Amino acid sequence: MDNDWQRTHRVCPSSRNPGFLVLVLLALVFGVTLVRGQQEELPEKKKEEFKSYSNTNINLGGVQPELRSPDGEAGSIRWSPESGYYTVGGTLGGLQPQYAQEALDLMNRARAAEERGAQRAALGDYKRVFKDYPASQYAPEARYRTGLLYMKRGRYDRAFEEFDIILRGYPTYGNFNLLLGQQYEIASAYVNGYRRKILGFIPGWTNRSKGTQYFERLVFNAPFSDYAPLSLMNVAVGQLKEKNYTYAIDALDRLINAYPNSVVTSDAYLKLAQTQAELVDGPLYDQGATREAISYFEDFLILFPTSSGLAEAEEGLAAMNETMAQSKFKMADFYYKKRRNYTAAKVFFNEAITVAPNSQTAQTARTRLEEIDGKIEVLREKQAKWLQKQIEGDAKRRGVPVPVFIDEPTSATIDSEPPPGSETEAESESANQPQVEETEEVKPKKRFLGIF
Repeated sequence: MDNDWQRTHRVCPSSRNPGFLVLVLLALVFGVTLVRGQQEELPEKKKEEFKSYSNTNINLGGVQPELRSPDGEAGSIRWSPESGYYTVGGTLGGLQPQYAQEALDLMNRARAAEERGAQRAALGDYKRVFKDYPASQYAPEARYRTGLLYMKRGRYDRAFEEFDIILRGYPTYGNFNLLLGQQYEIASAYVNGYRRKILGFIPGWTNRSKGTQYFERLVFNAPFSDYAPLSLMNVAVGQLKEKNYTYAIDALDRLINAYPNSVVTSDAYLKLAQTQAELVDGPLYDQGATREAISYFEDFLILFPTSSGLAEAEEGLAAMNETMAQSKFKMADFYYKKRRNYTAAKVFFNEAITVAPNSQTAQTARTRLEEIDGKIEVLREKQAKWLQKQIEGDAKRRGVPVPVFIDEPTSATIDSEPPPGSETEAESESANQPQVEETEEVKPKKRFLGIF
């Protein structure tokens, strides 16, 4: 009966074999990671764009401890293949002779194991040194060698933490830039899409956010080093890859303000302008980002007239000016067609022409202005006829002669002196005309069509 129940209720034919289930699980994990890796693969252009900030003339580490320049501190250590580790310039942090010898023996044994490729044994001895003798001069050296071994084994996160402990806990150790260079390489690897191997051969997930965090810690550890502005630039690049525009703008703004003379400051201005341009939704929306982009493009062209990105900045500035001109044109068109407020429409059409005078939008705005001028002239003629009728009707009601209007005064009435005797004749004619008292108050007329 048990066999019949198993035949009817078992999940799969190989349910009795746990190895088969393990293989299925591994296949699923490998397939998911492989698909995720293909989806997150960056275009070649983006890769090259990031590498331009990683491959600089600054030394990015990799210098062996024996090649470091002496720092002059007591208790500094050196290493040579012949004699092993030895001290330079003093004692080993106040250790008693027997403990100092034990630490030295562990260091030499660990370094020998590292040289012959026994990484696990070397890591064990190095850890014993900085755990049992944390106050000795061998402790930071043991942590540094541990960090290098972690990098070889693909554990970049642990390597970064080891280097960070040295920077914060052992300020007198070796060359400061050596550790910064190693941390810079680790952070760059994460932002570039580094994947830790699962079981030694399955590619894991990318973690670019950890790379940006490492760059921020590098800036905190060494704000006055050459790595700080480069780290802020890479923070911005990493945030842009994740579409976090707010954090990218913050990093670029800090770079510009804190490091105005850096080699990447010009790129930061251009990148900041392009990032603001990415936030522009179009001429029908708020133009705050457009104004910021125009400002940074103009600053870049003024401050860096010989930069290689000059053509790119000019193209971006022209595009932003066109967007701003279209926004002004849309607003002017609204007042012109929907509200028939010709005064406001003329203001915004003129602003559109001022922003981008050589654009197609500016040409259309000039056409609109000509149309508005023609309509205003027609309205003035209608207003003049309407006013003439009002005056004639009022004169008839009062019983007074209708005044005569001169449309266009001649030059004689404006520029010439009056002929002799014309003043007395005008006065006599006015005296002979009957005087009419105004018995009723003339009310102000309403504006014609709400305009004049």
